[in-house]
Amino acid sequence: MKNQKGFTLIELVIVLILLGILAAVAVPKFMNLQEEAKKSGVKGAVASVRSAINIYYANANLKGKSTVFPPSGAVLISILNGPMPENPAVINPSANKKSIDVTTADNPPAVTADDSTTSTKAAWRYNSTTGQFWSNWGGGFAANTY
Repeated sequence: MKNQKGFTLIELVIVLILLGILAAVAVPKFMNLQEEAKKSGVKGAVASVRSAINIYYANANLKGKSTVFPPSGAVLISILNGPMPENPAVINPSANKKSIDVTTADNPPAVTADDSTTSTKAAWRYNSTTGQFWSNWGGGFAANTY
């Protein structure tokens, strides 16, 4: 019989065990990074829209207008110099990630367990009387606390 070189069964089993341990440690860390990326995306989108609202507010005050916040979703979209940003917290693929709900409620919407399955819920919520702007989706985290 020729002298054949290769791995023994024990060596292969040890390598598979080590790969399993590494995967068990790495997968939860990777999942946490995806969650953090969604949070950061929502924070960035909310900050950019709030910045546009603040500029509109400052211009309206300088001109002495009585309405100092964008009065509607259409006006809000027009001051963004582009489309409404997508809400990364929306995890339902059939939902509109750019939709906006204009309201006069002072509090951000509650995050519910149904958020992941609802397709008709607006992605963003805007208060036209106070200028507040929120993410209207939970996506598994408190997206409305920014």
